[in-house]
This record gives sequence, structure tokens and C-alpha cells, in this order.
Amino acid sequence: MAQFDESKDYYETLKVASTADEKEITAAYKKLVLKYHPDKHQGNELEDLAKEKLEQLNEAYKVLSDKNTRIKYDSIRRAQNSRQNFRSSAHCAPSAPPSNGGKILGLITRWGLLGLLGFIGTKAFRSPRALMIILALMAAVYLAPRIKNSLKK
Repeated sequence: MAQFDESKDYYETLKVASTADEKEITAAYKKLVLKYHPDKHQGNELEDLAKEKLEQLNEAYKVLSDKNTRIKYDSIRRAQNSRQNFRSSAHCAPSAPPSNGGKILGLITRWGLLGLLGFIGTKAFRSPRALMIILALMAAVYLAPRIKNSLKK
């Protein structure tokens, strides 16, 4: 079983999607090995770079071609991504003001809009300030991805 470095993106190294099957991985590996083989670049300035790239390709192929190693690698990557997403969302969470609206804001940020279901029927839910906060957050949740996408274009 091959050992691997969790910080490396082997899918990026082989230029395949993380959903690629064994045939796609093997085909991509063979194509890149032909492109970066040191014998092809012997005697020119790219020889050292080609040797380094070939080592990276071999390492990536060893990890992704072995089913058990790939499963472990993918699970570690998912865990790292979820931890990273949690950290970034925890730092971006707005601080709630100390009021009934703050309780509702806390529910929305922790549990999403479904967290509001516990507040329906209470006095806090009927207050104008709480309704304003809910409407503002719903608008932000709806509009933020659209604004982000329009800025990328």
C-alpha cells in the first residue's frame, strides 16, 4: 500500500476530476508520462523539470490507482475541506445583538432558515425587529451567490 502526502492534490497532478474512474486515471497518467518523460527531454534545459514532474506523476498514480489508498486519500481530503469550510464560516458569522432579534439571528446562522421553525408562534418572532432581521438575512442568502457570480464574469 502506498503512502501519500495529504497536502498534495493528486487529481490536479494527473489533471483528472476527483470522480474519474480507473481507466481515466490510467489514460491521463500514460499521456502525461509520455509528455514529461526525461528521455524525451534529454540534453535540454527541461530535463531536471521533467524528472521532477515524472516523480510527481508516479506518486499520484500510485495513490489513485490503488483502491484502498484512494479511499483513504479521498476521506482525508473531505475531512480537511470540511474543517476548512467550518473555520472560514465560523470567522464570517455575524455577531448577534443581545435582543430577541439576536436569538433569531443566532438560530439562522447556526441552523439555517429551518431553525426559525422553533420560533414560530413566539412573541420574539412577531416583533418588527426580528422580522426585519429575517428578511435581510433571507435576501443576503439569496443574493450573495448571484452577486459573487456576476462579479466573476
